[in-house]
Amino acid sequence: MLEELKRQVCDWNRALPRYNLVVWTSGNVSARDPQTGLIVIKPSGIEFDDLQPEHQVVVNVDGNVVEGSLKPSSDTLSHCYIYRRRPDVFGITHTHSNYATAFAAVGKPIPCVLTAMGDEFGGDVPCAGFALIGSEAIGKQVVEHIGNSPAVLLQRHGVFTVGKSGKDALKAAVMVEDVARTVWFALQLGQPDEIAAEDVARLVMAVELPPGSRVEDTMRVTDDIARRLREKPEVKSVFVDGGRVGLGAAEVRKASLVINLVHKSQRERTQSQVRADIGAALSAVPDVRAWFLDENGQRQVNI
Repeated sequence: MLEELKRQVCDWNRALPRYNLVVWTSGNVSARDPQTGLIVIKPSGIEFDDLQPEHQVVVNVDGNVVEGSLKPSSDTLSHCYIYRRRPDVFGITHTHSNYATAFAAVGKPIPCVLTAMGDEFGGDVPCAGFALIGSEAIGKQVVEHIGNSPAVLLQRHGVFTVGKSGKDALKAAVMVEDVARTVWFALQLGQPDEIAAEDVARLVMAVELPPGSRVEDTMRVTDDIARRLREKPEVKSVFVDGGRVGLGAAEVRKASLVINLVHKSQRERTQSQVRADIGAALSAVPDVRAWFLDENGQRQVNI
């Protein structure tokens, strides 16, 4: 039953110590099968290096074992609670990674002082309250506090992340620890400025038409791209700058777009997901090269 998903969940769990997110047997990854709604989760008490696909436990959304001879993770009921309340979630990761858990230990969110945090989490990584393991209590804290972020800290406990798959949830857990480490180091040097909410909800990208394009071609194409972007529910406004006459042949075929997103509380997807969607849409536009720019105007990600 669900042999391929068991193999994937086993691989994702075995990746946790590789990314220094767990030690010994703590932490877990689960995934929900979209066809049956059944959940595959790591068993309790087995070291990650010893995990095999056949060790994974299949449970239903209420946490009852459907298949497996081993005891499922002690966090199973909380995973199931999240799946029941979040039909969009198909993967969950739980870790006790050092730097992120340090913030959790003192009950503080990880402040959004890095552009990577805006992209991945849409702002701060929030911190939920304290709850004991073994029941649905942790799951309730996750659902109540995670908002539209893929990650939340659990006070005096650790990290929970969610995603469209177990791999997405694992990625979010890796990114949480990465930014937590950088923010912790930054705090040793001083008090970093947090990124304003309106700047977090902003994407800047550049487009370039083929050689020989005229300024009229550039403006026509970029206006069409802007129109398409404005139709997306997460986009509040789009401003176009480019195709200026008198800047030379190379410059008249270039343009930049500033994409202002609605506040994260008003959209269902994270900024990273919106950016991926925009990138996929623009990659289909013929004869146009496009890339996202960082806060300094430097090329960040090619589309």
